[in-house]
Amino acid sequence: MLSSIRDTQKLNTKLKMSIYDLAIIAIFAISFFISLIILLDFDKPSRYQALCLLPIAYCVIIAVNASNFKRATSNFGTLIIIALEFVRLVIAPLFLTIADYPETISYQVDKNTPIAIMLLFYEAVAIALAIKIPTHIKKPYKTNYSKGMRILSVVMAIYTVALIITVIITPDIVLAHRTILGVFTDSSYTSMTLDSVVDRYSTGIKHYCVMISRLLYTPYRLLLPAYLIVIIHNSRRIKHKWLSWIIAFMPIFAVSDVIAQSIYFVLFLMLLNCHLFKVKLKTIITVMVLSVFAVLIYFLGRDLLSVSNGSDKSIINSFAERLCDYFSGVNIVTGSLNQPADISNKFQYCLYDFIKAIPFNKTLLGLDPSIASATVFNESNNCVGQIPTTIGMCYYYFGFLFAPLYSFVLVRISKRAGLKQQSTEIPLLKVAYMFFAFIFALGIVMYNIEIACNTFVQAALPIYIIARLSFRREKS
Repeated sequence: MLSSIRDTQKLNTKLKMSIYDLAIIAIFAISFFISLIILLDFDKPSRYQALCLLPIAYCVIIAVNASNFKRATSNFGTLIIIALEFVRLVIAPLFLTIADYPETISYQVDKNTPIAIMLLFYEAVAIALAIKIPTHIKKPYKTNYSKGMRILSVVMAIYTVALIITVIITPDIVLAHRTILGVFTDSSYTSMTLDSVVDRYSTGIKHYCVMISRLLYTPYRLLLPAYLIVIIHNSRRIKHKWLSWIIAFMPIFAVSDVIAQSIYFVLFLMLLNCHLFKVKLKTIITVMVLSVFAVLIYFLGRDLLSVSNGSDKSIINSFAERLCDYFSGVNIVTGSLNQPADISNKFQYCLYDFIKAIPFNKTLLGLDPSIASATVFNESNNCVGQIPTTIGMCYYYFGFLFAPLYSFVLVRISKRAGLKQQSTEIPLLKVAYMFFAFIFALGIVMYNIEIACNTFVQAALPIYIIARLSFRREKS
């Protein structure tokens, strides 16, 4: 009897391993096939001759981590990195080829594009090694959960009152948020920025109130629904469980100028529900897939809106350009090579990427808002609203040898946060670590080091601090 049970367990283990083996084979096959499609496009501009190396670069990431692929994909941080890099290195080059190589940046692309491709390949190798290197974390600390929930309720009450007071004085920040439906109906939906709302009040008490309102409201959009979901779970009333899934969609009714933020807030809340209510792996995968479709619907919705408003670009062309823009594609990486080599103080710009994350930095530190890597990048490339890439700016600051330094560090942080998210049983800490892992993963591809640090300090860190203040280490 025991031997048959052991045989069944061994068989199940082999089947599970075979699923991961099949996933690796499928990824290699898709990447190689797309690389072949790009290679066989004989009409592509000469500067894109090496573009077929990008899907191969993705194969390097998978090959280096083939032996620990299961662990890598079960870690939320590294899973997001692997998924984002697949879009960046495999899907985006494919659409670039299909759409006949649309480019946002056109300045010196003949010279810079081959270098940008090499930088992306180099970064992929660094990412592969960063995922591969083992990471160790401390065991989660013990806490009095019921006492922690009581403290959390008091903290949430104080937090809510403080937010209400600032909103009464200056309601502008809250009123500037909209529902997600505007993405598909308003062509100027993305033009509003919260910075412009803050700039309406240059001095006085309203200036500080609108700043505080922004600092409080950004994490509150995730913190409040997460708290409500935990309360519902703790009530142990199964009939109310459906309410927690509805609450998970609250962030899409308060969308800021960072539209994607509401989408990934919903993802965090859905995964929190999956954890609390012991949802099966199949459902969790469904949640992840639906999140991907939500992003695709967003992209396609914006493109359809653009075409309906008289844009001369086709949907495929517009979609390919957006993929390259949003996922820091090769064309955006070329922009960093156009920046002036004789910039007065690269160290200052590099430092500002980090210290601008400090709240009230202009008042407390006297920072000059005009000193920004994004400003130099956009002015150098005669474009507007583009985000300088992590690999590109690191190359600009430190040269080719250390170009993947930021990316390597961000992968390590994201992986560590993913491990902590797996180990902790405190729901709010789980959300905080999930946020850490996600935002630093995005810092490599969709965002950059400046945006990642800003979001970490001003949105993710407050949730972590509240969780740690509420659920303190139990004295032995």
